[in-house]
Amino acid sequence: MGVLRQATLIAKQRCQQAWGVFRHEGLGVLVDRIVLRIQRLMGMETLGNFDRGYDQWRRKRRRPTSVDDIPGIVDGMETKPIFSVIVPVYNVDPKWLKKMVESVQNQLYPHWQLCLVDDCSTDIALKPLLQHWADTDPKISVLFNKMNSGIAATSNQALSLAKGDYIALLDHDDALTEDALLENALAINLNPGAELLYSDEDKITLQGKHKTPFFKPDFSLDLLRSQNYIGHFVVIKKSTMDEIGGFTSGLDGAQDYDLVLRLVEHMAQQTTEGKTSIVHIPKVLYHWREIPASTAAAFSAKSYAWEAGQKALQQHFHRLGIKSQVRLGKHPGTYVARYEIDETPLVSIIIPFKDQAELLNKCLASLFEHTQWPRLEVIAIDNNSEQPRTREIIAHWQQKNLPINFITYPKPFNFSEICNHGVEHARGEYVVLMNNDIEITSMGWIESLLGHAQRNDIGAVGAKLFYPNQTIQHAGIVIGIDQGAGHAFKHLPNSHTGYFLRHHLIHNISAVTAALLMVKKDRFLQVGGLDTDFGIAYNDVNLCLCLTQQGYRNIITPECTAIHHESITRGYDINTVKQARHDREKALLRSRWPDIFENGDPFYNRNLTLRREDYSLGVSQE
Repeated sequence: MGVLRQATLIAKQRCQQAWGVFRHEGLGVLVDRIVLRIQRLMGMETLGNFDRGYDQWRRKRRRPTSVDDIPGIVDGMETKPIFSVIVPVYNVDPKWLKKMVESVQNQLYPHWQLCLVDDCSTDIALKPLLQHWADTDPKISVLFNKMNSGIAATSNQALSLAKGDYIALLDHDDALTEDALLENALAINLNPGAELLYSDEDKITLQGKHKTPFFKPDFSLDLLRSQNYIGHFVVIKKSTMDEIGGFTSGLDGAQDYDLVLRLVEHMAQQTTEGKTSIVHIPKVLYHWREIPASTAAAFSAKSYAWEAGQKALQQHFHRLGIKSQVRLGKHPGTYVARYEIDETPLVSIIIPFKDQAELLNKCLASLFEHTQWPRLEVIAIDNNSEQPRTREIIAHWQQKNLPINFITYPKPFNFSEICNHGVEHARGEYVVLMNNDIEITSMGWIESLLGHAQRNDIGAVGAKLFYPNQTIQHAGIVIGIDQGAGHAFKHLPNSHTGYFLRHHLIHNISAVTAALLMVKKDRFLQVGGLDTDFGIAYNDVNLCLCLTQQGYRNIITPECTAIHHESITRGYDINTVKQARHDREKALLRSRWPDIFENGDPFYNRNLTLRREDYSLGVSQE
């Protein structure tokens, strides 16, 4: 009878959760979650399968523009830039070289030049083929090296042939979509100050199957410092290219990465108010051919490129006068930048709590066990605790010779008010907001946060959080999920590579959770702290967006990790009063920040779903 009663209670809870999903997110999301649960039960788990649905996505998103309309579109452009597509060539299979050239010749936009430089290929079939194009197509310029010079030098030779307004980088075995140059021309007309443009991409197998679409964020400096996510298709203003001196010799394999880093440095110095220098076109305009021994197939096939990228990134920091050490990341093609910390500032850790004594005890124990930073203070705020065990734990920690101070806040629960009260008592230059259900798991966790928080351009710095079963609870917050905000990669196993390694990398994000974040105290106060109108939910999201509004970038680092003992199966709170308050705060967030909800999260991508937190494609009508 007990088993039957338990099954009945579970079924009732499932129904209540399903009703909550249907009521607040709609039938489509409910169906998605039911299908996902069935797949899990049948061993058909798709979480982390980022290719899923791409064929359907491509069919639904065929270019709507008729070829007959293109001349009118081009004639209507105020600016008609000429694109010089530069391609260094070396021992490529002629059939892939032909497809690359055809993809340029088939461009819908007519104003282009193709610059091909052969770097003394040993394949005798290439020279007559290249010469044929030079003789028959006036838009194609060809040069033959007398000796092998390397890809950087060869790229500079191709650059010397360029006569266009913009330079476009293309590999000798890849292909452009037919509207690649048209989309860039349109973007340049919309953004007259554009100096660097990049777009989304996919891979194409030798059999012609499209796979692994990479839908990129808008410009993210810290993601760029973790991997060359800009990759293909890169378009650069010719005058800017000339100013920085083209490609750097000695960095073959990472010459494009070095180029983009130097361009970013140059544009930061030349920034003009009201002009957008770096433009992301959220459309797949480039097909990266998956050929054995190419980085499209496996970055490890060109490990020298990984090491050259490390050198390029270290030189980038040196030019900027930033004290940082660059090491190779855990995954090929990724990097970790460790910023040197200035002096030894005091760090204040704010921990609100009410009872849950064992959680608090575990939180404090893990904090002090994993903390090496010599100057810190812990401010634990008791919000109306009632249980005797809580008093015992408080007394236990008060007896220790540790920098911990227990203060009381005997008012009704409002998370923002409690945290602000803690900050008022904080003496530190930097503040850490930490939930009482956090268990720190990484040594040097303060240093990993502080290295970023001290930077002049950084607002909030977030940590990577896990459920007790080691699946991800938080790897940044995406604005727009569930018409509010959602935690990226929730429930994804940490061992999974994730969406182009994103959750393994230091990167910019629109918001991070206040369950564990660091911010410089004066920046926290500059934006008025946590807004008390957000008493339960979205206070951290609002804080981060306020920091962004003041010109700071928010960041998340997987170098700082913790377990978040938030219930993995809690579902929707069936308390209608709490749910109503949550809904009000969600509506308030949308009303406060209408632009990001209308235009999309700049660190996400409009082609990805807003129904789930798994970075899957937005295949269904959303």
